[in-house]
Amino acid sequence: MTMDQVAAIAVPTGRPYAFIDSSDLPKDWSSRDTWFVDDADLTDGVGGAEGVQEDGLFKPREGEAA
Repeated sequence: MTMDQVAAIAVPTGRPYAFIDSSDLPKDWSSRDTWFVDDADLTDGVGGAEGVQEDGLFKPREGEAA
């Protein structure tokens, strides 16, 4: 799968995204909850995954227990 194909099934519908090089990430991940991004920098596409919630978890199918 290409990165665009993965984004299409993993990014919630309507949410913008951007691909970054892993070398651009800080080496120390302990403060990752303080990272932020300007939405204007999310220019690689817009998600289309109907079954993905904002928190990245999959919604249960109709009739399935959550």
